[in-house]
Amino acid sequence: YHVGSGRMPVGLFMYNSGGTMMYSVDGFRITVHGRGAHGAYPHNSIDPINIGVHIYLALEALIAREADPGKACVLTIGNFSAGSAPNIIPDTAVLQGTLRTNDGASREKLVRRLKEVVQGTAEVYGGSTEIETISQVPPLVCDAAMTDEMVRYMKELPIPGLTPVPNTSASASEDFAAIAEKVPSVYMY
Repeated sequence: YHVGSGRMPVGLFMYNSGGTMMYSVDGFRITVHGRGAHGAYPHNSIDPINIGVHIYLALEALIAREADPGKACVLTIGNFSAGSAPNIIPDTAVLQGTLRTNDGASREKLVRRLKEVVQGTAEVYGGSTEIETISQVPPLVCDAAMTDEMVRYMKELPIPGLTPVPNTSASASEDFAAIAEKVPSVYMY
């Protein structure tokens, strides 16, 4: 668990036999297409930066107003880039990010709505978009009976300081979830 490993004391083993252990992740790249122009003549442009800003805000509202507050959901736009000169409105802008959820139904709904919101927002301002999927990892849900059996074995190990941490859940994602979705599995760290 590379994101939080430096914060955990030695000897813990973390697991979840009753729910989602790690969130899904759907990585995306949004290319906004507009029409470039000189900064002195913005009326001749379809400003992809302006459209991108509105997309960003609309996606924040998507999470705030359409995601079930009883289900965990994290949307991150980690990259927003456009243009190469301070006085030129570019033809395109790019936003890249991830959407993470802790259940499949929320994931399906929010991925669909993300695409609708992005395309609709661009159209309102006269632009268009391309949405590229970068990654698709389901939530990590382990087999409950198999996990409980492994925990019993772990507790029997003669290792001083070995401490179980049940019901662990993290907003990080794990590729192993693709296997656990198809084959009864256990995941611990």
